[in-house]
Amino acid sequence: MSVTVSQSFKVSIRTLTNGNELFIIDIDQIDANLKSCIDAKFVKICEGNSGSNLSLVKTRLISFLTPKKGSNIEVGAIAEFFIHLYLNETGFEPQFFVFKFGRRFNKKRV
Repeated sequence: MSVTVSQSFKVSIRTLTNGNELFIIDIDQIDANLKSCIDAKFVKICEGNSGSNLSLVKTRLISFLTPKKGSNIEVGAIAEFFIHLYLNETGFEPQFFVFKFGRRFNKKRV
């Protein structure tokens, strides 16, 4: 079954044999709606409520990803970004449960 959960995403939902649902996000192209959604949530997804300028955060991300072009890190980072974008757009608040042993503070942002 295909549903529209926001103006930005086209989603198919499949019910699995155990009753859980699998959401498949289909992005054919980045249209004006999706671009607007990305720009609106970009800083929050990448840096939280840092107050940083959108173009500065985009530049930082490009600097981080450029040396990793074609790697699993690049693909994973892009996939994770779109998952967070979808969750934010549909009203969820993504949480992070990764802990650094021996540290009681967040990892320094690049």
